This record gives sequence, C-alpha cells and structure tokens, in this order.
Amino acid sequence: SPNFHGGAVDLIPLQPSLDAALAALPPLILAQSFGLAFVTMHRERAAAAARMQATTDLLTGCLNRRALEERVRAEIAYATRTARPLGVLMADLDHFKSVNDTHGHAAGDAVLANAARILRETVRPSDVVARYGGEEFCILLRDADIDAVRIIVERLRGALAAAVLEQ
Repeated sequence: SPNFHGGAVDLIPLQPSLDAALAALPPLILAQSFGLAFVTMHRERAAAAARMQATTDLLTGCLNRRALEERVRAEIAYATRTARPLGVLMADLDHFKSVNDTHGHAAGDAVLANAARILRETVRPSDVVARYGGEEFCILLRDADIDAVRIIVERLRGALAAAVLEQ
C-alpha cells in the first residue's frame, strides 16, 4: 500500500526499478524478433509461391510459355558463352484433339499431365521441359548436339508410346 507523508502519496515503491525494466527487455526483444522473423518468412514463402504460379503451368507442372521464353534467352547466352551446343525439341501429342472429343477435357487433362511427367522423367535433370501451348511441349537440352538430340527424341518417343500402350 502507498505510504502517506504529510498528505502526499509516496509513488516510489510503485515505480519499477531500472534493473526490473532492463530485465523485461530481453524477452520483449526476443518476442519482437520472432514476430519479425515469422512475418519475413511468410512474405518470402508468399513471394516464392507467386513466382511459381507465374512461371509454372498448373496442369502439367512444367514451365509455362512466359518462363520458357526467359529460359531460352538464358540458355542461348550460356551456349554462346561456353561455345556448347543447345538442343531444342518441339513435341506435339498426336491425335490429342480426338482424346478431348471422345473422352472429354478431364481425360485430355490427365493425358497432358501424364505426358509432361514422362517427358520430365525421361530427360536429364538439367534439361528444361515447358508447355508451349495446348498439347505442345518445348524441351531445351543443354550441351546436346544433333546426335544427342536424336537419341533423346527416340527415348522420349518410346516412353510416350509405351505409356499409351499401358493404358
């Protein structure tokens, strides 16, 4: 309870000491640091998700056409700088329109997603698979001369043909 001295209230016991005030700072700073770290992490994740949505075809998981155009410029610059070949493939799924017409767009979407998965699994990790549009895909093959491109084309064709036979 407050002390009374000649009608005045002694507030000194109610004031926190400097030591008590300083002791409260580290937990407060720690709490603010965690809060700032959480907000920063959330913003970074949101930015990464936005970048992924802006560069990835949602149906196939491949790069979209806009991201492909950026990557083509980078790969051409790399090939020019290193004097190494750059193979470029365009792949189109034969008779795709008949899949949509006969079985519906959901079946067509499944075919596209499966084809994209096969393309990505068949090429090297350093190669780039992008959905160019519709049922067309573009594949960038770093350090692949014409002979390597022919081998990869045959491997892709075989993998896609085998997938169709399995279904």
